[in-house]
Amino acid sequence: MTAIPDTPRPTPRRTALSHTFRLDPDLRSVAIARRHVSAVVAEWGTAIDVDTAILLTSELVANAVIHASVPGEPVWLAIICCGDHLRVEVHDPAGHDVECKCLTMDGESGRGLAIVAALADYWGWEPTAWGKNVYFHLSAATAAQAA
Repeated sequence: MTAIPDTPRPTPRRTALSHTFRLDPDLRSVAIARRHVSAVVAEWGTAIDVDTAILLTSELVANAVIHASVPGEPVWLAIICCGDHLRVEVHDPAGHDVECKCLTMDGESGRGLAIVAALADYWGWEPTAWGKNVYFHLSAATAAQAA
């Protein structure tokens, strides 16, 4: 059985809210992930810009299922809220590096991580024992600046 790697621990003064979802390694999971993020952000009542969170989640899940899926292995979506910060993680079984592609004007793909980099407070990736974790952070302050 595949287990998702540990998610970050909250600081002692804050309690994190989190939900983890198992996604099939196909493109239908992108829409499912969007619905999960929308529902969780609404449930928690956080001041995060939900449209930005949904867009960035779509990009990371699409990358995972297109470039890093392994037949029969799930992709994991973890949504973590600690105070006024949201962290979204996408865990996939491929351990290879994440890289931004050189963009071309007429290219039909390759913009996903550039969008994540432009809109998230910060993003990154880390290798795990299972594969890798690609994540982004958004804060309520980012949402207020965008408004």
